[in-house]
Amino acid sequence: MSVRQLGVMRIQALFLSLALMLATSCNSFKRDWRVAVAQPTPNDLSGAWEGQWHSEPTDHRGKLRCLVTPSETQTGHYNFHYWAKWGLLSGAFATVYAVTEFSPERWRFAGDTDLGSLGGIYHHDGEATPARFHADFTSSKGDRGTMTMTRP
Repeated sequence: MSVRQLGVMRIQALFLSLALMLATSCNSFKRDWRVAVAQPTPNDLSGAWEGQWHSEPTDHRGKLRCLVTPSETQTGHYNFHYWAKWGLLSGAFATVYAVTEFSPERWRFAGDTDLGSLGGIYHHDGEATPARFHADFTSSKGDRGTMTMTRP
């Protein structure tokens, strides 16, 4: 077997691993999403959200969903599990944000998420009420934009 053939096999294995990882992540999110939307809508930040993301430099946009749950290990933090669609592609990622309630039924959150060498480090800064979610994002790769969601 030539060096070139070995290189092609490694690339194929990498893409297969990545595809399986994304498929597992998306399937897990879809299952958790169905469970969350079947529950009564919470009167706090937690629960299901859906809307869209928008990149200002490219004007690209896509469908966005998020499941929010209180962190079991960090007081004042919440888990944000996002699923986003980019044209024909979709993917999911999870992050943890510090959350503060700055008035009754109004929360602020901020944090960073490392999306690897392709996405870079994203900083999110936003606020939510029981019915509306808005966040601004910036990326170490030069992307910036908004995420706007409501309850499903």
